[in-house]
Amino acid sequence: MELIKSVITFFKKNKKLYLRTFLICQLLGIIYFSLTEKTFESRAQIMSANAESNALSLSGFSSFLPMGIAGEAKGPQIFSSVIKSDTFFNDLSKTEITIADSKELIGDYIKSYRGGNSNDNAQLEKYRNYKFYLENMISVRHDKLTGIVSVNIYSNSFEVSHQILQSTLNLLNKKLSQFSLNAKSSKKDFILNRITGIEDELKEVEEEYANFLNENQSILSSPTLTILKQRLERKISIKENVLSQLATELEINKIEETRDNQVSLDIIEYPTMNPIKVAPSRSVIFLIATLISIVIPVILRFKDIVR
Repeated sequence: MELIKSVITFFKKNKKLYLRTFLICQLLGIIYFSLTEKTFESRAQIMSANAESNALSLSGFSSFLPMGIAGEAKGPQIFSSVIKSDTFFNDLSKTEITIADSKELIGDYIKSYRGGNSNDNAQLEKYRNYKFYLENMISVRHDKLTGIVSVNIYSNSFEVSHQILQSTLNLLNKKLSQFSLNAKSSKKDFILNRITGIEDELKEVEEEYANFLNENQSILSSPTLTILKQRLERKISIKENVLSQLATELEINKIEETRDNQVSLDIIEYPTMNPIKVAPSRSVIFLIATLISIVIPVILRFKDIVR
């Protein structure tokens, strides 16, 4: 209780000082808020397009294929890796956006935004742009429960943030579609090789079966020969079934490979165009200024407190 009374007494004695300090700190906060470069955010939410099925995922036969052939490397778990890759950034840097009614490459904008020196080595500039982009301009978060990926772009203009994010999603979809086509092309090559191999094996079994029949005209009298005949027939049947499945998979793969509307992304929330800045935060500045205005009088009147 004594401590509380002391604090109240101290405040009453120095209320004018507190008021002046509060007003000065708030004024400095307003000046800082006005002069500091603003940061604007554009946000989008995406997920893998589950409706897109590759040829080998349409049947149970894909489980017999080797790793890397049976499934494509796609989905939320790779979005962050792709978007943050150096190759992706290089392609994104060559994309044009509109700034003040004029066209500008994203790479040039990032260089200007971070205050890059045009006299630096070109390779060094690319690296600095890339590092600045990762640390200050992009955020990718993956919700493992829902599979939804949130992508955020930050810049000094809400229009620029929106354009860069839109370009990012377009390029990501293009990259994933290309990955999908490459995977389907690899699967096609695998299937064609398997078809050739199965056809050769089937031909050998059929020749073996024909020779067996020629050499054993009467097999009914021999149970052993009957079993051998049935075994060869089973081999032929298995090879024919596998060949039939491969032919089906090949046709499905051809349809998927030639499909024009390759879509790898489902956009849950399209890139936002929010004119409200996310940094610096007015409320945070107000809170910090208020805390400072409380501490300063204590420091100035510290001797009185000690007494």
